[in-house]
Amino acid sequence: MNFKAVLSNKAHPEYGAATIPFPIPDDQYDSTIDLLHGIGIGDATAQDCRVEEIPIGMPILDRLVAQNANVDELDYLAKRLDGFDKDEGLQFQAMASVLGLSDIKDLINLTFARFVP
Repeated sequence: MNFKAVLSNKAHPEYGAATIPFPIPDDQYDSTIDLLHGIGIGDATAQDCRVEEIPIGMPILDRLVAQNANVDELDYLAKRLDGFDKDEGLQFQAMASVLGLSDIKDLINLTFARFVP
């Protein structure tokens, strides 16, 4: 499942925001990180990206809005979701809703669950 996220720097909102497609294509990874560094985010280890909006993607991902995340975590979540078929995506969203998940790490962990029809 591909999605887009509008990311900003919580400490410096005046730097603006960037809309990033996830998963980030391999040939665009470096330029995407450079773009994010331009607004003071995109660190390899820090959760320094504030998720402002997810205008395209699964509705359950809206739970990430107003949270900080790491760009690589977002990319990894997108890659995991990209391997889901439609039914698995619906089951993922339902289970995340039932469990009340909203943290990026919890959503990533849920992608490893086996959904039984």
